[in-house]
Amino acid sequence: HHFEQAGDALLAVEHHVRAAEFAASRYAHSEALHHVQRGLVLLDGPLAQGSAQPTEQELRWRLLMRRDNALRLTGQHTQQLIAIDELAALAEALDDDGKRALAYERRTTYLLWRADYVGLKAAARQAMACAERAGDQRTRIGAMRQLAMAHRYLGDWDAAERLARQGLAQARELGLPKIEGSHLNLLAMVAQHRQDPRARLRWHEQELACARAANHPLNELSATANLGGAWLELGELFAARRFTQEGLRMTRAYGERNYECGTLLYLSKLERWVGQGAAALSLAREAVALAQQVALKRWEPDAWCHVGEAALDLGDYAAAAEAFDTAMALSLADKTVSALDAGAGLARLALMQGDVAGAMMHVQAALDGEASTGARQEAQDPRHIALMCTLVLSSAGDARASEWLERVYRELMASAALISDEALRQGYLANIPNHRAILAAWALAQSDAVVPTR
Repeated sequence: HHFEQAGDALLAVEHHVRAAEFAASRYAHSEALHHVQRGLVLLDGPLAQGSAQPTEQELRWRLLMRRDNALRLTGQHTQQLIAIDELAALAEALDDDGKRALAYERRTTYLLWRADYVGLKAAARQAMACAERAGDQRTRIGAMRQLAMAHRYLGDWDAAERLARQGLAQARELGLPKIEGSHLNLLAMVAQHRQDPRARLRWHEQELACARAANHPLNELSATANLGGAWLELGELFAARRFTQEGLRMTRAYGERNYECGTLLYLSKLERWVGQGAAALSLAREAVALAQQVALKRWEPDAWCHVGEAALDLGDYAAAAEAFDTAMALSLADKTVSALDAGAGLARLALMQGDVAGAMMHVQAALDGEASTGARQEAQDPRHIALMCTLVLSSAGDARASEWLERVYRELMASAALISDEALRQGYLANIPNHRAILAAWALAQSDAVVPTR
């Protein structure tokens, strides 16, 4: 304020830049945005006219970077895109490859949350190329992770793993624990896709260690919640609850709206598995509301699937149908990976209502996909989809049921064999509802009984 009164606009702007950066370090996002806006107004006002151009542009860059960060963390994605566009325009005006790389990297984060994976792939490549020209290895390796994420969501898991392992090695060589953790996170996703729950847990444990070594709370909260998800996948429910609840507490303490949604879904699934349907439904609906509020196309269809599953457990068929239909529509419109999950939910609903023909219609996409490609299709919970295909085929008297059951059983037992700890392996088989259903169906089939429909 004193600098403004004295007519020294640049010193006043410098004060707002530092105040915004300090507020951001305390995760006071609204306060940071206030100082950013005030600084930009001063730069655009008459007091700044005639000021030294390089200084003015550097201050503008710092303000725009801080604005993007605050808008991203608070889930204000529409405004975030405007901030990214302004960063890109300023980088072009300065003809600065280092700044171009940073602007492209910020765009990759926006595109990831918006589930635009083709755009993510292109932006990540641009970020890597610009960073390479600028000699900025930190940004290049960070963008490599985003390129790997694009391959992951586009279904090319081999390319995703290859890039993640390259990025991990390079981050470790240069001593970049924050970026190292992001590549570890992706390798955990690869392990989950390949149904190796123990490997997923190990990758997430390393991710958490990296976040703490880097003293980076936002990475730590993500790794904490992910570790809860890994324990959940192993059927270790006590550890799953501890880490997911701590992850949720941290996301809310730091105002990180994007990761809060996924953490709520972990907790919703956990409550459903322990028979707390009402709590599960409440958490899933909270996740839906959050995904809608901050426009998280990546999460909203999956959140609706969780609403549907919880509603089914409570016997609310109408609410379940509405939730799965919504998930299906969103998945098809935005080309996310939850369409088969929604179909499996609708098939389960149809079986519970005695509508075998309707159930068959809802799993047909999964049946056709595997028949044409010979591989499991992309989904949030492929084992649940395979189980539902098995149950529907059995209910319809289709001869393919025995083949599907044998495959899903063999895959489950192969995953269990990767868990060396006996108690943990038994919990993996006993504490997860789908696993119990697979084992029960297999036992009945071995005694020449009819595979149940539930």
